[in-house]
Amino acid sequence: MDSETPEKTSSGQDIQSVLQSLKILEYLAFAGAPMGVTELATALGVGKARVFRHLRTLASAGYVAQDSESEKYGLGNRWALFGPAINKQMNLSSVSKDVMRSLADRFDLTVVVSAVEGTRLTILEIVRANSTVEVVARTGTDLALHSTAQGKLLLAFGDESSREKVLRGPLPESNEFTITDPGVLREQIAVIREQGWAVAPNESLVGINALAAPIFGPQGRLIGTIALLGSIQYVPAKPSIEHVSALVDAAFKISRSLKFDR
Repeated sequence: MDSETPEKTSSGQDIQSVLQSLKILEYLAFAGAPMGVTELATALGVGKARVFRHLRTLASAGYVAQDSESEKYGLGNRWALFGPAINKQMNLSSVSKDVMRSLADRFDLTVVVSAVEGTRLTILEIVRANSTVEVVARTGTDLALHSTAQGKLLLAFGDESSREKVLRGPLPESNEFTITDPGVLREQIAVIREQGWAVAPNESLVGINALAAPIFGPQGRLIGTIALLGSIQYVPAKPSIEHVSALVDAAFKISRSLKFDR
C-alpha cells in the first residue's frame, strides 16, 4: 500500500502533478511495450498509488489506454488530436493512408479509419472525397457504439463484457431511425459477426450512411475500423457488392500489414 501523502492543491503541487503525468507519458512513449503500474512506479521512483491515480486520469481523457487482458498501459489514440505529426507515428494511421486514398479516389466517397481504445472508438484518420458533398467528420471524435456502423463492429467483434454493458442501455436516440431496442441491436450484432461488415443508415444523422469493416491486429484482436462515408444516395442501406468487396479487401490489407494472425 502506498504510504505517500495525498498531493496538495497548491499551484506548486499542481505543477508537480502535471509534470508527473508528463513523465509517465514520456516513459510509455519510449518503453516499446505496454507497462504495468508496478513497472512504472519502479522506473519513476514513485509510489504505485500515485502512478495509478495519474494513469486513471490520463485514461479517462483517452491519453493512455489499458489492455483488458494484460492490464498494462500504453499510449491512447487521443493523441490524434495533436495533428498529423503524431499521427505519422501511429502504426494504424500510417499503414492505412494509401489504402484509404485508393478507396476515396475509386468511389469518390469519404474514407474514415477509427481506432479502438478499450470501450471507445475514436476517429483516427479521414481522407475526404473530391465531390462537392461534404460529410462532417473530425479526427479525435468518439463514435457512438449503437448508432454508427463502426461502433456496431466494436460491439460485434470486441469485448463481450463491454458489449453487454452497452446492450443494458440506455441507448440514446439521435433521431427516429436510431435503434434503441437492445433486442433489435443484439440481432444486428449477430448478423454483423456473420457477414463481416456493418451499416447504419440514418441512425446517427439523417441522410448519411457508413459502410464499415473491421481491422484486426496481432492475436486477431479488433484494433480499428475502416468505413466509406457518404449520403444515403451513394452509400445505400443495402450496399453494392462492389462497395462491400472493396472495403472488406481494404480492411484485410491493413490487417495483414499489421501482422494480423487471427
